[in-house]
Amino acid sequence: MLKNFREVVEVKEVFKKHNNAVIFPYGSATWSIKPLSDKGFQKRFDVLMKPYKRLAAKGKVDEERCSELLAVALSETIVTGWEGVYIDKEDMNEDFPNWKYKANEEGQCKVPYSRENCCLILSHVNYKDLLLWVKDMSTSEADYIIKTEKDNAKN
Repeated sequence: MLKNFREVVEVKEVFKKHNNAVIFPYGSATWSIKPLSDKGFQKRFDVLMKPYKRLAAKGKVDEERCSELLAVALSETIVTGWEGVYIDKEDMNEDFPNWKYKANEEGQCKVPYSRENCCLILSHVNYKDLLLWVKDMSTSEADYIIKTEKDNAKN
């Protein structure tokens, strides 16, 4: 699958903060992630869930659909960029047959950040661990760091 995502680096140190997002390492890549408390996320997720509201109340929305909707909302509102994301050529052909980017000599394809590319990767069934990681980083570390910075600014 994604070569740089095979080894997950545990986040103990945040590199920097940029545009209300925090830069987190993930393997050899870095991801720019805003806190999940961002108002735009909740609004977007509510709009996406609207057709499933009654099913969700009964607990009948399947996990795959929820993951897909979460990936769309995170891609559109929480993930603001990345650096160093690559897909192996074999995986590119198998998992993303209509991928428009060319592989380099090492057989890897650098994936430029875009909301569409982010949604494509996060919603892919083989990258659920990445989706959960983005969600975890946006809830725990990012919220804590931004809240701490605001508290420090008050003092």
